[in-house]
Amino acid sequence: MNEAIEEREMQNGNLTYHNFSDKLNQIQTEHANMSKTLLEKAIEEMREIVNGREQTNNSNSVPLTEENLMVDSEFSSFHTYSHNDSMKAYHTPLGYDLSRKTSLRSAFEFWMNGDQSCKSFQDGSVVYQPVRPFLLWTVDNIPGSLWKTFNVRYAVLKTCVESPSLVGMTSLVKQKGGKFTDQEIDQYYEIVLQYILNRVEYIKKN
Repeated sequence: MNEAIEEREMQNGNLTYHNFSDKLNQIQTEHANMSKTLLEKAIEEMREIVNGREQTNNSNSVPLTEENLMVDSEFSSFHTYSHNDSMKAYHTPLGYDLSRKTSLRSAFEFWMNGDQSCKSFQDGSVVYQPVRPFLLWTVDNIPGSLWKTFNVRYAVLKTCVESPSLVGMTSLVKQKGGKFTDQEIDQYYEIVLQYILNRVEYIKKN
């Protein structure tokens, strides 16, 4: 009797408790399966990142979010970002910040090669958001608050471009486009370190 009533109500386009429950259970099952698939995909991507199996070229793939508006022709491996639908272009994605604790060597690598490991997790996928070499940052292409922090934390490296041994460094960084090898980084880092120590004699003991 109940089945007959249910069938008649459904034929008439009426919603009943039982057919509503069935439909809701179906939707919940489909949603759970979809969420499980997305989660498994995300876990696998993160596992590949941790294990270092990702291909280098994939880190500069076509951006997956609206923030990554375009690829600069001068630096094809880096993105230009817009914040909150602004028309202004930035070298850093929305919310990017500097590490509070880092070695001078690591800071110098960011200075020369940029932050190519920058990424976020959006819509179930890992999105790479490479940041240009810090040497090329200017007040015009970095958010105001980040620029103030950068000026304080990287002031010592900003003075190093004045070293006679590093004449033309800006042009070289543009030419290399974030592709300095570890050996090259070490070579220039030694020049920078000696320049700093020669200017600030009292820190040599430390």
